[in-house]
Formats: sequence, C-alpha cells, structure tokens
Amino acid sequence: MRFFARANLVIAALIAAALVVPRFGLDRLAIPDLSLPRLPFMEPDKPIRKNASGPPPWTIHGYGWRFTVERTKRTVSRWMGETKPSITITAYVTREERQFASRMIYRISDKASGSELEAVPFQGGGDGDPPLNQRSKLVFVVWDTSPRASRLTITLHDFHWPDGRDLVLGEVRVPAS
Repeated sequence: MRFFARANLVIAALIAAALVVPRFGLDRLAIPDLSLPRLPFMEPDKPIRKNASGPPPWTIHGYGWRFTVERTKRTVSRWMGETKPSITITAYVTREERQFASRMIYRISDKASGSELEAVPFQGGGDGDPPLNQRSKLVFVVWDTSPRASRLTITLHDFHWPDGRDLVLGEVRVPAS
C-alpha cells in the first residue's frame, strides 16, 4: 500500500510541476546541462569502414581514434630456427577523445581468405593504447600466407566497445616484392 501512496504522490508532483512551470515562466530558466557523458553503450554498434585507395598513407578515423598505415613491405622473419616470409606494417595511432577505459586490439587479416595473420613472436611493437592526443608508432610483423597475401584488412576493436563497433581499414595493399 505504501508503494501506491508514494507513486500517487510522485504523479501529483509531476502534474503540479507541469501546470506551474509554464504559468510562471520557469521553463525559461537556464538549467545547466546534466546529461550523461557519452558512453560506449549509448552509440550505435556499427563498424566504420574505409578502403585504402591510392598510394599510402591510408587513414581511418572514428570513435575517437585515428589510425594511419604509412607503409607495408614484404620481409623475411626467423623463429625457432625457421625462416619464413612475413609482412611488416608501419602505422601510427592517435587517441583523440577522452575515454573511461581503453584497450585497443588490432586484427590483421588476409583479404582473400579472411583469415587472421599470426604475429611473428617478439617482433614489431609500439604503444597501441597511447595517451590522449599523442601519436604513437606501431610496427606489426605478421607471417605471410601461401599463396602470398596481396591485400590486407586491418580491424581495430577496443576491448571496452560492444560487439559490432570497429574501425575497419580494407584493401591495404602489400607490394609484390
């Protein structure tokens, strides 16, 4: 019973406010913006896609991030006594908006097969989660495929983003030699 009494009281207060505020011009008062900050779950969960065109650099921008691929080149890497073909990607990333938490994940895949290219252990590096407004260099070294990959898709996904929200840079060309 007490719940219904309180609910009726709240309803009556809302009705009274709706009648009093416009009558006395209180609706024109400057009220500070008390809206919530932009949170990841409040935005639509769709990827931002861009295809690399023309010569490098290729840049994708969105969700508070800027990612630029400066160059790709074919390399050869050694691991566990084996020498195999690899691809080295030199890129830069900048976090442009303040975020509650960030943990960016980078996925590099062969466009032809769609399969993720495995990183060469202990090669490449950089700060994938840079401080706000600081450009950070990234070097990815991944094993090449057989047949050799000619175009890559690079997907950026923050661990704290909902599924479906990604930055996808497609058609990143790998030179023939």
